[in-house]
Amino acid sequence: MDVDRRLREFHGAARFKDLVANTTEARILERAVGSGTVLRHAHGVYALPNADLAVVAARVCRGRITAKTAVGLIPGCDVDDRDVFHVEVPRNCSAPRTRRVNGTRIVVHRHVFGIHPDPADEPVVPLSRAVAQMFRGPELVDAVIAADALLTRGLVTRGDLRAELSSRERRFVAWALDHVSERVASPLETTARLILAAAGFRSEANVEIAGVGFVDLLVEGRVVLELDGHSYHSDAIQFIADRQRDRRLHLLGYHVLRYASDELTWRSNSIAADVAGVLAREGPPPPPLRPEADLPWAP
Repeated sequence: MDVDRRLREFHGAARFKDLVANTTEARILERAVGSGTVLRHAHGVYALPNADLAVVAARVCRGRITAKTAVGLIPGCDVDDRDVFHVEVPRNCSAPRTRRVNGTRIVVHRHVFGIHPDPADEPVVPLSRAVAQMFRGPELVDAVIAADALLTRGLVTRGDLRAELSSRERRFVAWALDHVSERVASPLETTARLILAAAGFRSEANVEIAGVGFVDLLVEGRVVLELDGHSYHSDAIQFIADRQRDRRLHLLGYHVLRYASDELTWRSNSIAADVAGVLAREGPPPPPLRPEADLPWAP
């Protein structure tokens, strides 16, 4: 038995009973553990040293990776800080006593359509179900960031999200579909859009303005928000180009508010206040602020 090849076929980790068929193969596996080419984890799970620990967590629970752990496997979807591993199991499945992998906690989610996956299948739930699970949790901002990223890339649709949220979750369905967007290019845009939505402002992401190009957010049709990430706007050439864009927008009658990424974290409350001040000066009064209690999330 080629242990390395078989584990790679099983996405890096598998349970003992799925790896070996007889005592000879069991001895080969033990020799591989002794040599360090295979690692032994809890509940009879064996893995390659470079195996993704999220896969190991799924094997330990005999389930599939879900929520932000699943979304974080998609390149560029940076919503998973790997502080926990989220694993889906069948609703009637008993959870293992050991809920840690290499010190990282495993959060188990029981689902009516949960399955014990075949070891040859990738142990990850469909992305729409992973995002729906995020909407059921406390981190709604991350859920919207994930949904925006997947919708923009065409990896899920609104219909997929609606199908995964049951009729008993109508509040989640309405809120989720009202706050996600297929036009958002970055988590910064999603965060800013949610801050503005919580204050009652309408905004559109990645709107094309003639003579300027695409702007990050257009608020109430008059205020342009430009969000500067550290890497993209750090060189002198880009700095000059940004200021040229700002001047063109001003000449076209738009008011430009430009924010660095850190300001969305440390000055989030002032962003809505800045927009309200601009709208109050330059046109009809802005829409009234909605009470925070009306929203599942508020900055």
